[in-house]
Amino acid sequence: MSAQKSYRALLTTERGSTTILSALICAALIALGIGSYYLIAPLIFASKSQSAADMAALGGASAIWSGKNPCQIAQDIAHKNNSTLLSCEVLLPDVQVKVQYRGQKSSARAGPLSAQ
Repeated sequence: MSAQKSYRALLTTERGSTTILSALICAALIALGIGSYYLIAPLIFASKSQSAADMAALGGASAIWSGKNPCQIAQDIAHKNNSTLLSCEVLLPDVQVKVQYRGQKSSARAGPLSAQ
């Protein structure tokens, strides 16, 4: 009978262990999610920065042919892509821009295809 009492005492003292285990699993999943964000975010930001630079350069290059200010057009396009235009150079017939998006810097150059 004493063995039965000790077994029942053991069962009653472990109440709530599943709750603690579940809380630890949830905390581990949250930590994994946050860690994944910090690993993947720079890759996403670099991609968005390069896309914004490409679009700004293409917009600036097309502005040359329409008689508009290419750097102003590149600035507007960069702003619409939530990025900052760091520099813009008009190297006729090309436009070269540098853009920053959330700490990631990218550059792009656009212009007509040369007939060489």
